[in-house]
Amino acid sequence: MKKGEPVVLFLNNCPQYLVAHFGIQKIGAIVCPSGPLNKEHELAY
Repeated sequence: MKKGEPVVLFLNNCPQYLVAHFGIQKIGAIVCPSGPLNKEHELAY
């Protein structure tokens, strides 16, 4: 991961999500939240 690069978080609502979210922001990357309930066409977008 580099500064300004999008990073997809494919996690449920859990404590690990918060750690990952703020860690990604701290290095300057862009958080793109996603979840296991998203459909294939939503993930492709």
